[in-house]
Amino acid sequence: MGSFSTNAYGEGRYYTFTYSTSQDQVKNTTTLNWTLSCAGGVSWYAERTLILTIDGSNVVSKTDRVARYAGNIASGSKTFTHDANGNKSISVKIQAAVETSSITCSGSSTITFPQIKRKSTFGTVSGNTIGGIVTININRNNSSFTHSLWYKVKENGSWVEAVKNVATSGSFTLPMSICSSIPNDNSVYIGLCIQTFNGSTEIGNSYSSITAYVPLSAAPTVSFALSDNKGYSGTYGGYVQNNSELHIATTATANNSATIKTITVKAIISGTTYTYYGSSVNISLPTSGTWTISVSATDSRGKSTTAASQSITVLAYSNPTITALSARRTDSSGNATSNGSYLQVIFSATATSLNSKNTTTFQIKYKKKSVSSYTSATLSSYQNKYSVSGGSYIFQAETSSGYDIQLVVTDKFKTVISQTTGNSVSKVFSFFKNGLGIAFGKVAEAEAIAEFDWKIKANKGLTVSGTDINVLINNAVQKLYPVGHILMSTNSANPSTYLGFGTWTAWGSGRVPVGINSSDGDFNTVNKTGGAKAVNISHNHVESIGADDTTMYLTAGANGGVYGSTINSSANRMTWKGNPTTGATRLNKTSTSGSTAQSIVQPYIVCYMWRRTA
Repeated sequence: MGSFSTNAYGEGRYYTFTYSTSQDQVKNTTTLNWTLSCAGGVSWYAERTLILTIDGSNVVSKTDRVARYAGNIASGSKTFTHDANGNKSISVKIQAAVETSSITCSGSSTITFPQIKRKSTFGTVSGNTIGGIVTININRNNSSFTHSLWYKVKENGSWVEAVKNVATSGSFTLPMSICSSIPNDNSVYIGLCIQTFNGSTEIGNSYSSITAYVPLSAAPTVSFALSDNKGYSGTYGGYVQNNSELHIATTATANNSATIKTITVKAIISGTTYTYYGSSVNISLPTSGTWTISVSATDSRGKSTTAASQSITVLAYSNPTITALSARRTDSSGNATSNGSYLQVIFSATATSLNSKNTTTFQIKYKKKSVSSYTSATLSSYQNKYSVSGGSYIFQAETSSGYDIQLVVTDKFKTVISQTTGNSVSKVFSFFKNGLGIAFGKVAEAEAIAEFDWKIKANKGLTVSGTDINVLINNAVQKLYPVGHILMSTNSANPSTYLGFGTWTAWGSGRVPVGINSSDGDFNTVNKTGGAKAVNISHNHVESIGADDTTMYLTAGANGGVYGSTINSSANRMTWKGNPTTGATRLNKTSTSGSTAQSIVQPYIVCYMWRRTA
């Protein structure tokens, strides 16, 4: 309900436009019901012109003269269609000529109808996974309205109609093909639109958006296989420590347009984790025990999948070890005798069994010292033994010759060799042929050599090439400590007292050695010294500021200033006034004699240092 009136004429006559409205939401219209009336003044007046214009159309229009009594003049109704957004405004104008032929009463108004709510709006939206269902709840403004639901991928994407002819709720599936537009991202902008219809007539559109995520199901798939590059695991019932090579072959597939970026292999043994990268990885196995292998693949969206872990057993393995090897003269039965014509080789050795599947062979090789080629004998009785203690092999040996002997132990992975010698038969002394060689405790076997199979005790000294052996030793030691040598020690004794030679003087007391540097003037000469434990850092400082004698002050004029002085704003200097006693007043006195000692000693440890001078 609303109204407006014209101005009043003469004795008070005026006109009033009164209206009410009704709306049809479906038709998007408003119907205006109106009444034109007059009032004021005496009971009637002569009226000539009367015009009522509604929204540009004259609904009342007359020019003849009438006697117009107060009361209703005309009424009617008019229907108006709103725009697509449900909005509508109209203008109304009244013109009347009272008691004259000219317009004396007029008035106008713009009437804005209530907006008719048209397009539906978004309620709640659920679902944000690509490949999953998105449900849009709709706030509609009329029960007869229907809707189409649209979506688009990325803000610059094209709209796709997902479902049509829905009332208050609609659902649709975001297709997995969306993933192809985001091969390197885990989420994407999805635009949403509700298109509202009244029958077949489109009323309007409402917009919103969500962020949709790539589903967990789009993570990569990964699997891997383990094998022994050397093939030992199938033979020995497990991988062999330090010999097998674990090969990890990974198959990884990215899904929904992503690509595989990283394959990570982790091998764990006894709490230690080793990390490798790639689809084909080879791993040495230095530690026995259970190795646990896991493999994960990460795609270009950052999604990762870890395959179920697998375990392998690494069998402990160590190279064959010869723990003892010796030879002695015996008879053919192995009875020890210093003049026997046989040599007995006695040995002990171990090897790793690897579930009793390792193979071992034992071989004795021997030759006279005077020849270069060996005779070999395979000890079949020890074949595939993993622990031998006191093993024995006897061979006939010339009594006049010493022998070089080797024990060769071989398993599947390694061969080890140990050597010993077998002596000739025992003699007090023996001459080499033509008397050009001599041996003590054995048979002489070399020319121009004195051989000893006994320990030597030289009560009267020992001379080598005309020089006493002690002199030779002393000369050799002196070469290790030439003149100029620096010796550092925590022993306070002068080195001459325990080395037995040279003149040694204390050197570098309280100083730290520095390597020579020919390009640095401080360090370019041997034995040059410099530096200090502390330095003084000079500085200036300001002492007290103030006055302690009433006879001393500054003057610069007559216009006032700081306490105890007069200052003229145009003064160009300040002077002392009065005769102060010594020390009575000090203003901004500066001293330059201050210093502070700063330690610059580096971390140190103390020892004795000696320099050989002769």
